[in-house]
Amino acid sequence: PGDASDLAPARLQHLSLAWRLVIDGRWLGFDGQNHVDLLAARWAHFWGVYADHAGGFVLLRYEDFMADKLRAIDDLARALNLAPTIDITGRLDVQFQPRGDRSVRWCDFYGAANLARIERVCRIGMTACGYGPRPSRRARAVSQS
Repeated sequence: PGDASDLAPARLQHLSLAWRLVIDGRWLGFDGQNHVDLLAARWAHFWGVYADHAGGFVLLRYEDFMADKLRAIDDLARALNLAPTIDITGRLDVQFQPRGDRSVRWCDFYGAANLARIERVCRIGMTACGYGPRPSRRARAVSQS
């Protein structure tokens, strides 16, 4: 759960070893008060790797892919010097995994404390990717007036 203040080891037992290694980043030297801190630290670390070596990567944001899948794939193939060999137009919208509930607001899923953690730890990469922080309560109140 995104809004949990901690993730007890018993909650991890049902996960595969691979998922436990993803969620618990302490084995990589990441530190945090909970699983959200650890996952945010992992994201921020990999953003830093990208930023330090951007010439060796192709950045593709999920939102850009979803907005125009075929173009995103074509642009990625071109950036990697690959030539498309088959037409995948008919497979662009095949659902390969269960769709998440897109109606859930970030703050409802993570809770204010965990969302603030994510924004604090990931701020540099989020800003560079065009992901702004959520408006503060005061800013929302002013904008709604």
